Amino acid sequence: MVFMRVAVIHTVGSVCRCAEAIAQGLQALGHEPVLADSEEMEYRASELAGTCDLIIDHTDTFRGRGLYRALVRMLLEVRGARLVGSDATACFLADDKAAAKAKLGEAGIPTPPGILVTCGEWMLPSWLIPPLVLKPAFEHMSRGLQLAQSEDEARRMAAAMWERLRQPALEDGLERIRSLDNANVSFGLHLNLSEGKPLSSGLRLLTGSDGGFLGKAAAQQVLMRGADAALEKEVEQEVAARIRLLQDCGIRIRHLDGHQHVHVFPAVVRVAVEAARRNGIPWMRLPEEPCPPTQTGTMPDALMEEAWFFFEHAREASAILHGHTVRTTDYFCGLYWKGSLSLPLLVEFLGVLPTGLTELMVHPGQVPDAGTTGPFSGFSTEEREQELKALLDPDFRLALDAADVTLTPFPEYVIR
Repeated sequence: MVFMRVAVIHTVGSVCRCAEAIAQGLQALGHEPVLADSEEMEYRASELAGTCDLIIDHTDTFRGRGLYRALVRMLLEVRGARLVGSDATACFLADDKAAAKAKLGEAGIPTPPGILVTCGEWMLPSWLIPPLVLKPAFEHMSRGLQLAQSEDEARRMAAAMWERLRQPALEDGLERIRSLDNANVSFGLHLNLSEGKPLSSGLRLLTGSDGGFLGKAAAQQVLMRGADAALEKEVEQEVAARIRLLQDCGIRIRHLDGHQHVHVFPAVVRVAVEAARRNGIPWMRLPEEPCPPTQTGTMPDALMEEAWFFFEHAREASAILHGHTVRTTDYFCGLYWKGSLSLPLLVEFLGVLPTGLTELMVHPGQVPDAGTTGPFSGFSTEEREQELKALLDPDFRLALDAADVTLTPFPEYVIR
């Protein structure tokens, strides 16, 4: 038997983990497997084509989209790689569900009846009767597959799917959520009303001339206004759109908080509490954290003022929150650790943690690639990467055990 060097190209972190299984099988047969990241093909294609006897392209997504995965095969083909399976053109066709359906029809192969939705407004023909299967036109591996029992449900699901396709990172996040053990993790809505683009249309008070949110300072100024019916109506519209998007994606929302704590601002808090109650979201963040004595004089004045600003609004919102069935944790911590969270600070925190349920706010992240831009690119900093390392440090787990502290999802609670 002739043994070969076989490259297996895959999307690192893909939930299916097929590439790893293929590599193990090749190794068991005596071949030399080489796992390679699809995102590296622009500069590794020539090397792999020249050094591997065979290449198995198992790309899931490329640049965040299933639509682009055939580009990986194309990069390898033009460099003379010996690839398993069909060529890039056939792969592009197979991933385009509408084109593939038409091709099969031309060959006399029957497929289920269906329509192609290409915009937000669409008509359901009389011959297409629920239940209806919805699927993105350019995705595979059952990604995004949904079943609607009625036309109204199909329209809601289609709108959510349309929004996800406009935001590849959202679809990637949803796939990762679905791969987790939901019994040990609770997922929440981080309500954003200040950065990027809104989900709903027709907003005048929450957005600027470019159609985007106003930015942190301007949004805070607007949302500080209380007793503004028009503003609260826009907030209600956007909050409902964000909750509906996650629900239509099959995500159970267990808690709600706000980007830059906007959910406790005067124009938002009542809307947020009512939306949580109406949608069965049992928990809401209350960032009511007085300044710890150890932090006095150690934080920059601007950060101290910002933390106190959020604390004061949380204190004012507490009367509204405590008067409803939506719950808050016994304690909250994290306002005063912005940009400074470390393992020693976590250990110190665990040593003085009071008995009860505490929400610890953290902001782990990674430094973005050079040239990364966008409304949220500034949130990925070296400080957040250090925070991620502290939270993943094995000594943090040991400190949890030593302090007899349990990490827990938000407890089950049914709103009456």
